Order: sequence, then C-alpha cells, then structure tokens
Amino acid sequence: MAALDLTTFGFTPTESLVYSVLLRGGPGTGYAIARSAQLARANAYGALEGLVQKGAARVEEGRPKRYRPEPPPALLARILDRQGQALDEVSRSLE
Repeated sequence: MAALDLTTFGFTPTESLVYSVLLRGGPGTGYAIARSAQLARANAYGALEGLVQKGAARVEEGRPKRYRPEPPPALLARILDRQGQALDEVSRSLE
C-alpha cells in the first residue's frame, strides 16, 4: 500500500506516512513505527503526537507506549465533520 496523502486535510507529509505505516502494520511502539517508516525516531514521535492530537491515532498506555491507528471510516468521518464546520464558517462570513 502506498502512503496516503492526507496533507489536503491538515496533516503533514510525515503524519500521512506514519498513519499509512500504522494501517499497514497495526499498533506499534514509536521505535517500531520509526523503523517501518524509515524515519528518525524524533520525527516519528513528532508525527505520532500530531496524529494523536488530530484524532487519527490513539496511545495505549503501558511500557512501552503503543500507538494504534483510528479506523479509516472513523478518521474520514472526523475529517468530513471538520471540513463541514469550516465550510459553514466560510458560508456565514460571506452572508
């Protein structure tokens, strides 16, 4: 599977890559995800934090922490909701 391009929806290219790796490989530690994505650990952890903040991934507490992707339908619903809200705001400002 090629990396998804979620940049149109406010994700960074690295977040898009890491989300794709999570979907392909399932839950994993930051270290394992960094290896799979061929990223420096700091970059992978930064992208994982961004995904968590944007609702595209969850953290499973423990030692070590594991990251799990949100299912694509849930992520798409969240993106659609956000985009709909943004369009509503633009529409109201144009009235």
